[in-house]
Amino acid sequence: NDLAAVIANAIDAKAMLGFSRLAEGDVVGATRNLQIAFDKAPGDAVVANALANTMLRGGDAKGALVVAQRAAEAAPGNPLAFNLLGTIRLANGDAAGARAAFDNALKIQPDYPSVRLNLARLDIAEGRPEPARALYAEMLKKNRADPVAMYESGLLEQRLGNLDEAIRWFEKAVAERPDDVSAGLALIRAKAASGEHAGALEAAKALAARRNTDLGVLEALAESHIRVGDQRAAQQTLRDMTRLAGFDAPVLVRIGYLQLQAGAPGEAAYAAQKAIQGRPSDEAALVLDVEAALA
Repeated sequence: NDLAAVIANAIDAKAMLGFSRLAEGDVVGATRNLQIAFDKAPGDAVVANALANTMLRGGDAKGALVVAQRAAEAAPGNPLAFNLLGTIRLANGDAAGARAAFDNALKIQPDYPSVRLNLARLDIAEGRPEPARALYAEMLKKNRADPVAMYESGLLEQRLGNLDEAIRWFEKAVAERPDDVSAGLALIRAKAASGEHAGALEAAKALAARRNTDLGVLEALAESHIRVGDQRAAQQTLRDMTRLAGFDAPVLVRIGYLQLQAGAPGEAAYAAQKAIQGRPSDEAALVLDVEAALA
């Protein structure tokens, strides 16, 4: 019993260290610690979820699938494990396998909200919007101010080409949950797509005021400034992003190309050099460096 407790505590420590490193942006260290914790306890769906999604974001979809399959096998009665498996199968292009995993999750817990939402998204992707629309209507009937149902309704209408209706839903979602990055970015992009560039900029400013260190939000703000022709404001936002990005080469390359659009080739060159410091052989950073020099 004492030995089992020591092992369990060691696993918990590795998992907590992994979550801590993930929060700090140390993806490599976090993945290593989470992998150790997962290998010792593959039935821990929380650790499996964190590890699989971290691997997926890092481009290792097949590795994430191995983790999700092991988790589902180790925890056959846990709907979270099957929801994870469905999500990762979908990311690997296996729609039929994803639906089977989601169905298994609902057999365990019939009213699991995340699984029902994932099935609705799968229905939409396969060209069947009505079941999804019915689910969102059901959610809004239970709670008229449900921001998730509003956001998902917006995505559905946007996919169907109903941009004005999508914007209306995104505005409702943002009003209910102003800090929500997904809804805020969706509103900015929908307004920009509809030609409402001033409205997109106002939405971006409002979101950036609440999320002033989120690189995705700041990128949307810089793009909005560029679209309305305010290069000076865009350049300032991009400087902030360059500082916050550290030596993350892919992020710095995106920033550099936005700096070229904003008329700041010198700052684009700096972003390229910083990216090369972080990853000396990064081809995209090297190309950006040449384009910035030419500009």
